[in-house]
Amino acid sequence: MHKDIPEKCKRIREWLKRKGYDGLLITSQASFSWLTGGRGFIGLASERACGSILVTTDRLVLFVNNIEANRLQNEELEEDYFEVIKTSWFSADEEKAKLEAYTSQYQHIVHEEDHLQDVIKLRSVLTMEERESYHHLGQDAAEVLEEVCHTLSRGDTEYQVAGQLAKACYERGIEPILTLIAADERAFYYRHPLPTSKMIDHYVLLALGARRKGLVASLSRLVHFGSIPEALARKHRAVAAVDGLFIEHTRPGVSVSDIFNKGARSYEAFGFKEEWQNHHQGGMTGYLSREYRATPDSTECVELYQAFAWNPSIAGVKSEDTLIVGETNNLIVTRTEAFPEIEISVGEKSLVRPAILERKHQYAGKNFVEL
Repeated sequence: MHKDIPEKCKRIREWLKRKGYDGLLITSQASFSWLTGGRGFIGLASERACGSILVTTDRLVLFVNNIEANRLQNEELEEDYFEVIKTSWFSADEEKAKLEAYTSQYQHIVHEEDHLQDVIKLRSVLTMEERESYHHLGQDAAEVLEEVCHTLSRGDTEYQVAGQLAKACYERGIEPILTLIAADERAFYYRHPLPTSKMIDHYVLLALGARRKGLVASLSRLVHFGSIPEALARKHRAVAAVDGLFIEHTRPGVSVSDIFNKGARSYEAFGFKEEWQNHHQGGMTGYLSREYRATPDSTECVELYQAFAWNPSIAGVKSEDTLIVGETNNLIVTRTEAFPEIEISVGEKSLVRPAILERKHQYAGKNFVEL
């Protein structure tokens, strides 16, 4: 449950005052979770919340059908904050009528979908409670992914590895909204490798999108059984260096397009000029895996306490973690310090990025078998 609901309502109400509106109707799952900290969804992939929240200058009202009302009230919401108006699940007319009757006392109620960019900006700067929650989520998500990296086996299918990730996530109260697994050559062919029945031989790329309290942490890791080929190591050093540049330049007041263009140009310096065009490079995160993707023409600027997840890639390798922009340094919330790392230089500064985990042993039940 969120203790910062009043602060978020204050942001909305200040925005309403600036715009001359009387209220905002929130309908998306992302904004529902941002405001409440609750799970306003039924299916993991739901984009629309299972209830609508009206925020006016003096009221906070949940409109919800009788199927979802009890769960939301008992398990997902701070009841003291919300007036609840229930409707019958089988009557769309009743829902519409109750909403119209309630909002008729106001002159200008606006809908979230008509002001998406403003709403994204309202939820983009994380409160102290959100920053703490994000750090806990990031650590748990990284522990999940890195544990699976250490225990997956040659001969496991991509489906089995995805299942291991999902199980470990749910055991920690995390919703695995994204699991990408690519064994061997699939890692070089596809940038979004949905898991298949393919078995792992020597190499696997794993990516996880982990959600809790609505916040999403994104991260990727790489595993190789046996000695890492030099060509693969070269690609990985390059993509880690590009990622380091993205991370180092993600500072308050910096233009997102400037960060993007610096990163895109750096691909060429490492001998992979066109690779940035083959996959997006990431962007601001929070209550969506990416609240927006950075592009050469992005108009946004980085703000203190926003979250970013950059994910540069070169065919076969990727570097990805989630960070919170801090006052003096960025905090990589998905870094455990327990996974192998490589040191890279960005100008006169150095930072570390995850290495390729070189597995010397094959995990087989309780026994380790030397390769």
